Amino acid sequence: SFAPEKLQEFAFQTVQEIRHLKEMYRLNLNQEEIKQEVEEYLPSFSKWARDFMHKYNSADLPQMQLSL
Repeated sequence: SFAPEKLQEFAFQTVQEIRHLKEMYRLNLNQEEIKQEVEEYLPSFSKWARDFMHKYNSADLPQMQLSL
């Protein structure tokens, strides 16, 4: 699902992973600041996904795997 709520859930789960603490430290940002930055892009990404999925029939799409 590319619903904004689902994307937000995935993004926030990713930000909370221990392995990303090093990158946050390098950027001098905390988890809340990263979440705010990511949130700004979620509506655009959701719209792009909706448009893309609407434009093509699911049978015509190549199989792809997304990860954050």
